[in-house]
Amino acid sequence: MTTAFAFQEEPQREPARAQHFVAHRLDETRAQIEDELLQIEEQVYSTLVGRITDAMEEITREVWRGVLGAPGEQAIEALRSLGVPTHDVEADYDEFRSQVEADRYQGGMPCVQAGNGQLIPVAERLSTDGDFHMQAEVNVRPVEAAVGGFCNELKPFLAQRVAAQSWFPRIRDFFGGMSQTPLNLPVRVFSPTSGARVSCSPAYFINYVSFAAPTSPATSVLLPGRYIFMISTRQGRQFDQGVFDIPPSFDVRLLV
Repeated sequence: MTTAFAFQEEPQREPARAQHFVAHRLDETRAQIEDELLQIEEQVYSTLVGRITDAMEEITREVWRGVLGAPGEQAIEALRSLGVPTHDVEADYDEFRSQVEADRYQGGMPCVQAGNGQLIPVAERLSTDGDFHMQAEVNVRPVEAAVGGFCNELKPFLAQRVAAQSWFPRIRDFFGGMSQTPLNLPVRVFSPTSGARVSCSPAYFINYVSFAAPTSPATSVLLPGRYIFMISTRQGRQFDQGVFDIPPSFDVRLLV
């Protein structure tokens, strides 16, 4: 009786094992396909950004002229012609333009060198901050070099934003959950320093604003662009040299 009972159980267990095996393989296959699709989408998006970056030349030329003395309204009109949110860029442009007018008579402008080798001008309110000076290695450079750094980094920053506007449905589907407000992208910042407050700045002009706290991760939303980050603790502030494109990355991993 015992042998017959055991023999009858065996066919009941085998289909269950087979179903579990098939379900497991299907899950693996779906995950693999999703990863491959994500890689394809990221490649296509990067190509789109590259092409749009080339098309930003005339926009940044207007910004260059405006910063160095041409009527500033032309640069603002050029930015607004892109059809994407530019209120943050316009505010930075106005502040930078005023700073250039003041600093060009003082022999130079405070700048830092980012991890990609690009020279980035620093907002006046940070240039007098001794703690920031020490952490970020601020150096005074000729005004023309600072303006060049501003425009060189503004070009890919704007390209990211225009590309994200064009690609928004695909970004939403392939790059993760999205805010209901168009172009507000959910971003998580990870740091090896726990309990820190994170600040962020556009990569064309170091002008930090608060992002979120505490690490890790610190989570908030950002408009598309190229950003740099800094953390603050009771011991002081630390400037991360990385330049991060958002999107395609939604997870920012700092070294500080």
